[in-house]
Amino acid sequence: MLSSCASPTEIIEYTKIVDRAATDFPKVAEIIVTTCVLQARHEKLSDNKLIPRDIETTLSLRECKQSIENRDHLLKAHHVLEEYLRTLRQLSDDKMVQFDTEIDKNVDAVGSFFNLNDDQKGALKGLAGAIAKAATDGYRRNQLKQLIDQANGPFQKSVAVLKSILDKEFKDKFKTARDQIVSFYNGALVYQQQRDSGHESIEARQWKLQADRQLEKSIDLQDGVVAYSKILDEMAAGHKALYDQRNNWKSKDLATLLYESGSKIRSEYNKVVKAFQPQPAA
Repeated sequence: MLSSCASPTEIIEYTKIVDRAATDFPKVAEIIVTTCVLQARHEKLSDNKLIPRDIETTLSLRECKQSIENRDHLLKAHHVLEEYLRTLRQLSDDKMVQFDTEIDKNVDAVGSFFNLNDDQKGALKGLAGAIAKAATDGYRRNQLKQLIDQANGPFQKSVAVLKSILDKEFKDKFKTARDQIVSFYNGALVYQQQRDSGHESIEARQWKLQADRQLEKSIDLQDGVVAYSKILDEMAAGHKALYDQRNNWKSKDLATLLYESGSKIRSEYNKVVKAFQPQPAA
């Protein structure tokens, strides 16, 4: 039930929602590798026969070393954001701040790997610095407004940095993977139809079913990334609302915005979860 104004309880609930969504980001980052494996797998398949899954994955991962490095550095970039969201939750719960003191090293590694400009690196460093200050100065709930005041600029820019990396990593990769899947299964079906003298055999129907499942999986993965990008937008919007109303957290408008933003994050989060549900056995 939504009350008429934002209260510490509602702010606590909102920070829990965004913190939970952020902790599942490793699944999203893993899509970089999964998509590469999907593409490499279908490039490696030959003679219209499936390679055993363990061999197939090993072969595919050899082709995806760059994607694995990209995933690892994307996780480091997101870790800064995740630590900040956890800090918000700790303060809203009136707890002492505990954080990963290595996040500065993450910022340096990410900046070099993705060739971030000074403004982008400065945003991530600014967010890391705000977390460190909150921990060092012993912030509690009474200093939550102070933290949001200090961190809103770096937070908004850090979200933009993460979204730009996501876009760069995924922009064309899904289409390339789907094209490779379609190419392989089209070839398999032609071959099967030739063997079946133009009739649709059980084997041909199995090829079609497997192709549909692989394409559906690729679409679910893409939807998972798009959904998390929308979650990032909602995180930025919710934080800006807290910043804009930091001197009036009992505002009815703030309560409404936090409720709506939290609902949108939950909805998009379900799409992220769906992307990683196991497929039915072929």
